Amino acid sequence: MHATNETVRPPRTLLMRVLVRSWEYPHRRLLWRLRCAVALVYIGFSFVLFAYGSWWGLLSLAGAAAALFGGYFIYRCTQSQPEPSSS
Repeated sequence: MHATNETVRPPRTLLMRVLVRSWEYPHRRLLWRLRCAVALVYIGFSFVLFAYGSWWGLLSLAGAAAALFGGYFIYRCTQSQPEPSSS
């Protein structure tokens, strides 16, 4: 007897096991929107720092880029794979 596609799950990579928690699978859109909102706050904070002549705004822009890239990576990973079992 052969296994169906519903019971066979591809193995998760080490990066996915470290970055993606099991509770992120059912709430991936909400968490993607939250990460985008955090990135917008970082960008706004960096504009304020740049307005006062501080170059520390570059660090805030790097944080915004990391939030967007990490959020997009996690969103795509959770979209392409089924929710892992709780065991």
